[in-house]
Amino acid sequence: MTPPEVLLELSFLDALADPAHVAHVATVGCYTELLERYEGNELRLSARGDHLLRTAHQVRESLLAPVAPIHVAGQHRRQAGRLRLPAGLDCGLDCKIGIDLAITLVIMRRHRIARVATLHPLFDAIDVHVHR
Repeated sequence: MTPPEVLLELSFLDALADPAHVAHVATVGCYTELLERYEGNELRLSARGDHLLRTAHQVRESLLAPVAPIHVAGQHRRQAGRLRLPAGLDCGLDCKIGIDLAITLVIMRRHRIARVATLHPLFDAIDVHVHR
């Protein structure tokens, strides 16, 4: 049986790669736990390919080596442009969904990913397992 997949969302990747980020220590701890479960074949790790490319090459080749890229296609962008969130979705005052976050949601739905490592409050308001 294929283990569940955890998508490392952009906010998580940014905190993980930046030692000065306020959530860096917590993110490193969470990523360490995810890596242990990955090594035990309990889950798979993935991230959007364009988000991985935003991280430094050294970080991608070492720290993020186990993370499989998911490539963003034109169809994902088109579908994200049409995405509408359910009425009444409460994800806090600072929750804004732009096209980048919409693409991430489309990819999660298309790839049937129900787990996400993120710092973004939107994911607390939708039906996914959040790793922090």
